[in-house]
Formats: sequence, C-alpha cells, structure tokens
Amino acid sequence: MQLSQKQVDAWRKARDFAKQGKRQDAAQAFHKVLMMLPDHPHLLYEAGRAAIAVSDIPAASKRLQKAARLAGQDARLLCGLGRALMHIRQADEARACFERAIQADDSGIEAIQELVTSYERIGQKEKARQCLDPYLQKSPNDPVARYLNAFLLQRSGQEEDAEKILQELVGGPLFQTRVYLSCFYLLADILDKSERYDEAMTQLKRVKELVLRNPDFETALNHYDAGVAQRKLLLDQFTPELIRDWQARDPFHPDDRKVAFLGGHPRSGTTLLERVLDSHPELTAFDEPEAFYRTIEPFLRRFGPDHPDLTKVTADYRKQLLLETGGQCASRVWLDKNPSLTACLHSWLRTFPGIKVVIALRHPMDVMLSCFFLDSTMNALSSNFLSLERISKHYRDMMDVWLRLRDLGEFSWMESRYEDTVSHLADEGKRVTEFLGLDWQAEQASFYQRKQQTEVVAPTYHDVTKPVHQRSMQRWLRYEKHLSPHLEPLAPYMERLGYA
Repeated sequence: MQLSQKQVDAWRKARDFAKQGKRQDAAQAFHKVLMMLPDHPHLLYEAGRAAIAVSDIPAASKRLQKAARLAGQDARLLCGLGRALMHIRQADEARACFERAIQADDSGIEAIQELVTSYERIGQKEKARQCLDPYLQKSPNDPVARYLNAFLLQRSGQEEDAEKILQELVGGPLFQTRVYLSCFYLLADILDKSERYDEAMTQLKRVKELVLRNPDFETALNHYDAGVAQRKLLLDQFTPELIRDWQARDPFHPDDRKVAFLGGHPRSGTTLLERVLDSHPELTAFDEPEAFYRTIEPFLRRFGPDHPDLTKVTADYRKQLLLETGGQCASRVWLDKNPSLTACLHSWLRTFPGIKVVIALRHPMDVMLSCFFLDSTMNALSSNFLSLERISKHYRDMMDVWLRLRDLGEFSWMESRYEDTVSHLADEGKRVTEFLGLDWQAEQASFYQRKQQTEVVAPTYHDVTKPVHQRSMQRWLRYEKHLSPHLEPLAPYMERLGYA
C-alpha cells in the first residue's frame, strides 16, 4: 500500500509516542492515523496494541480482529496478532491466527509453539501433537521443537523420554532464550516426581543463576522494595474506624455488591479453590483478570481514595471484567481470583464497600518451594522468585499486608487452608461457598469433570483438571536441608497463621 508523506509522518509520530512510553498520546495518535488509513493491517495491529496499553480493550479487539481479516498470508503479522489477541483473553481468535500463520509458512516455529502450548492448556493434546509433529519431522534438531516434544511427552506421562531430551538440551550450549530456561524447570519437575530431589534442586539453581545474570532484575527488585516500604507507611496509618467507614458506605453501583475477592500468596491453592467455586451455577470466577490493574489501581495511585470519580472507575472495572464473558454475566457472585493483588487489599476495601474477602493459606515452606519451582515470565513479582531468600521476603511482605488488615478488622473475611481443601474438599468448599452467600452444590466436588467457564490462566492449570490429590502437602520436607535456613524468619508468620 503506497503511503503519502503525511501518512508516514503521522504513523512515525504515533510509534515514537509508544516507544517513549507515552501511552495516551500514542493511542490518540494512532486513532488519527487510522482515520487516514482505516484498512492497513499493520497499522491496525499497532493501533490495537496501543489500545491495549491504555486498557481500551473494545477498541483493541475491534482493530486486531479487523487486522486479522486483512492480514492475508503474512505469517509474521498473524503471529503478532495471535499473541495480542491471547493477551486480551480472546483465545479462539488467537488460535485461528496462529493456524493461518502455519498455513502461510510452515517453516517457522513461532506459531507452532504458540499453538502447542495453547492447545495443551485446554486439554487438547492431540491437536497440540498434530501441530508439532510435521515440523519436528522436518527439523528434528530444532531446540524449540525438541523442548515442545519433551513438554508434550511429559504431559502424556512419558517422563523418561521427556527427560532424555531435556538432559541433552540443558547439557548443550548455554542460551538466554525463554524456551531454553523452561527446559530446566520442566526437567526439575520430572526429577521431583521421580524422587530425585537433590538433582531437581541442582537444575533449579542452575536456571536461577542464568536468569540472575541479567542486571535488569536488580532494578526491578529495588523498585519492588521501594513500593513495599511505601505501602507499609500507608498501612501503619490505617485504623479500624477507617475500614469501618469504608465498608459502611453504599456501593458505588448495585452490581458492585456482586464482586468478591480471592487472594493469598501465589501458590497457596487459590486456583484449586477458584475451580471449586467456579463450578457453582450462580458464581463466575475470573482467573487473574487484568481489570483491577487496568482501572482501579492506576486511578487510586493517581487521584487517591476520595476522588468523586471512583463511581465511574468501578463501572470501568466491571466492564473490563465482563469482556471475558462476552459482556454478560448473570451470576450472583463475581469472584476475582488474583493472589498478587493481595498486596492491594486496602484498595479493594476502599473501592467495594461490603466486599467479601477470601484469603487462601498454605504452609509457608510449601509456598516457598512451589514458587521456586515456578516457571513464569519475568516481571516485578516473579523476579522475587529467583532465590529462596527473596521468596521468603516476598511471602513476609504479602502476609504483612494481610495480617495488618486482619488485625484491623471491620470487614467481611475468611481464611481457607489448602490442606483442608485437599483433605476434606466438600467440607471446606461448602464453608467457603456459604461464606459467599451461596448454597453448596454437590457437583462442585467434581469440578475437574466439567468444562470451565473460563480458561485457567494460572501456571497450575494442568493440576486443576484432575481429581484432588495430597501429594503437595508437606512437600517441603523432601527439600528440608535446602529450606531449613529460612524457617526462622518465617516462624512468626507460621505462628500467626496456625502453621507452627
């Protein structure tokens, strides 16, 4: 498509705003360029990403889907569109883009990797295998294809075959690619399940050391620590009277009464509990949605808790949430499960008067170990999971928020232990369900047998599609010699949370 100099300059200006982090300026600039070039697929893609950056998900969806219709056989563009659509939870549309990218160019592993992991996540292992095998036959030495092969073998119970591939990959040349790092985590999981605990810990320490070579993580951790210190000063000023005043107010909108929050430290069993609750016909669980991050959290950071436009913000929050259900949700309870947002619990209490809060608990040492095994995309949160020392600190930081607010009281809360859920699922599930104002339904105990209303985003997605087991209880004892140095700083928390 031939562009005029005016169009080129306008597009370049929009891109420059995006590169400089000026999100609102970029979004407005891309909107203006689209008025000149409404049918340019690459522009629509970039404008869609700019809309995502300012949380305008309806505009992003419209632009990305239009770009997909116009993308033709551009495999690279289709891959980018697929990733962007996956980011806004439009998984079916994303997979369609990846499928088209493979049809356009079957020599690229990028779209194959996205499809394999996506299909496996929703339990369609045969489709995942069908995506991978033709490429693997043509390029048997491709390291990404070999990792994906090991991944599918492990998920199918062929762990010996998977281990052989992974041992070869981690024993070869060092890389800093995401897939190469994932090899170590998958291998550690296999070694753990075969009771070779020291070998598993060795692989985990190797991969953490590789990642820590990146100096950016020190900056991320410094930023995180500064935020923790600021939050502590804020919470120290809170009083029971303040919480009581917030909770006694009328909701900003009647539908705000439906919102409940499920938090706790990551890896404390929030996903399991969410799946049990989501199986109730009158409850919809949202698995780590970005609605709070996109609406309430930035508003409060900018304007504070007493700005009159809070009523509009809760409406924006609900709209963002409903994008995951097609814009409609008739359930009596909307459960936002988001363990990392436990650090922002005070913001939930300010924004949603009368909100019911469920905090998932698990033995702190089991939480530490599970976080250490976690293979996740690096960000400010997961940077804390690169050493046992930082995991311990992160746990204490998050529980400091919970214990402070629990001590202040004046809001509706309950704690639910992972150990109780896996040992007595129906009893604990009934207790939490009734706390949320609903009657327990017998089918909730068989949550793993039904198709969930939403795809599971959490890393433990493959565990919560199976019957409940108790293998992860007291798992930390198998690694006691590695974890015991961290018992002392966590002892006060174990005491207060009932795990002494």
